[in-house]
Amino acid sequence: MDIQTKLSYFQIDESVKTTLRDARPFLLEVLPDVLKSFYDFVTTHPESREKFQGKKIDRLIAVQSSHWGKLFSGDFDEEYLQTSLAIGRVHEKIGITPYLYIGGYNFVQKRLTSLVIQRFGKKGEQCAQILNAINASILLDMELALTSYADASNNQSANDFANDLLDDNISLSIAVNEVSVGNASMMKSLDDISLQIQSVAGAVQQLTAGVSSIRP
Repeated sequence: MDIQTKLSYFQIDESVKTTLRDARPFLLEVLPDVLKSFYDFVTTHPESREKFQGKKIDRLIAVQSSHWGKLFSGDFDEEYLQTSLAIGRVHEKIGITPYLYIGGYNFVQKRLTSLVIQRFGKKGEQCAQILNAINASILLDMELALTSYADASNNQSANDFANDLLDDNISLSIAVNEVSVGNASMMKSLDDISLQIQSVAGAVQQLTAGVSSIRP
């Protein structure tokens, strides 16, 4: 699905893009504090802190600032699309689950909502337009990253399944060979038993004939 189809489904039209661009100076102004609070939260919360141990938080904030700045520019182009997809793949690789990812977006979205209301709350219609534009863009961004996350996870699962299947086939081939060898030995044993039975039967017949010949 191309980006234009997604924009249409998320109802991000030119008016929404314009609203984002108009609000962007304010959003960039508050974004550093929002992201700092976000990383303070995820690096101390029991559910997420181990994922960020040893990470350079300043570097992460810089990367996130760049991405959110691009998101709020209203330029949902190919560059933005590929960046969002790449973020999803990276999160899957380092073990940031959808649970942690969505929870993180919830934190940022709530902070931005509160700050927008503080600044534009008295301008009812404008405030609603800004919040709608922010929410739509955040949800689109989340969908792109999670779709990429799922694709990467499914590919890994498919690779693991293929490797497991290959291992199973190899094990099955070895087992079949062992059974074949066992069957060959068993058939030889059966042939030997058959010959022994035939010998016994012949001896019985001879004994029966001998008994019959000495009857009065």
